[in-house]
Amino acid sequence: MKKNLALLGGDPVITEKAPEALFRWPIITEEDEAAALEVIRNNSFSGIDITEKFQEEFCAWIGSKYGVCYCNGTLSIAAAMFAIGLGAGDEIIPSGVPYRIVHVLIIDDNGNECPQGTP
Repeated sequence: MKKNLALLGGDPVITEKAPEALFRWPIITEEDEAAALEVIRNNSFSGIDITEKFQEEFCAWIGSKYGVCYCNGTLSIAAAMFAIGLGAGDEIIPSGVPYRIVHVLIIDDNGNECPQGTP
């Protein structure tokens, strides 16, 4: 017997309301908050030690031998483009709804952006 989707009048599969915290961003735990307060109290915002500690712990968590921290996603993407040797004439297919800065970085590195769905 064919059943309709809940959207079309059928019975919903999930009947419990989702926890409010599920849709809050950023997700900050008590552990995150304690770590941030420690950085503030120690005035170690630009400290190498906290960054290196995070790199080591994150690499261990994901099972990677190496890792590098950046201050934001923009610089992370720029570093990835540099690491792959993006240059004039290279083509990159970005996601369908990226942040605008991705397009700027591609052009800045002399790459050619290929909109999704084009060869």
